[in-house]
This record gives sequence, C-alpha cells and structure tokens, in this order.
Amino acid sequence: MKNESERARLQQLQKMLESAGGDVFMVYAMGLEHQKLHEHEQAALAFEKAIQKDGNYLAAYYQKAISLGAINQIQEALHCLEKGVAVAQTLGDTKSLAELKNLHMNLLLELD
Repeated sequence: MKNESERARLQQLQKMLESAGGDVFMVYAMGLEHQKLHEHEQAALAFEKAIQKDGNYLAAYYQKAISLGAINQIQEALHCLEKGVAVAQTLGDTKSLAELKNLHMNLLLELD
C-alpha cells in the first residue's frame, strides 16, 4: 500500500516536472522519491541531472553519494562528495561542507 502511494507521488512529480520545464528542485525531488522506493540507480541519475542543471545544488551531491553508496559504488560516491566539498568551499557554505565531509569520512570507513 505504502509503495503504491510513493509510486503515485513519483508519477505526479514526473507530470509536474514536465510542466515546470525541468526545474532543478523538481529533478531533485524525483531523486528523493526514487530513493524512498530503493531505486538508487534512478535516484543517482536524477541527482546527477540536478547537478548538471545547477552545479551549486549541494544537497544533490549529498543525496547522489548516498544512492551510490547504497548500490556499492563507493568510489563514485567519494568522487561525488569531493566535487560537492569543493563547491561548498567555494560558496562558503560551512553547514553543507561539514555534512559532505562527514558522509565522505563514513564512506571511507566502509572501505576499510
């Protein structure tokens, strides 16, 4: 039942995305919905699309890395986080910088 409502929400977001002309937040929201459904490959693609639309969208780097980690693409997740860290440093966003670095450290620990 829950899965059906999440799937319906995903379809609704897709319609909204089409009418919004590819708004970066809508693309990001699609990624979050895919994550909820444990569709991490699709989620990572959506987050990458958000990053391509707006390279300063720091949350997309973080969520993409989570999805990549969930499908055991740890090296790709680390690379994504490194890009996000560089952007956060450039923007002076210390909160996002700390979150990205923390996830990076956690993923490094998984490699050990």
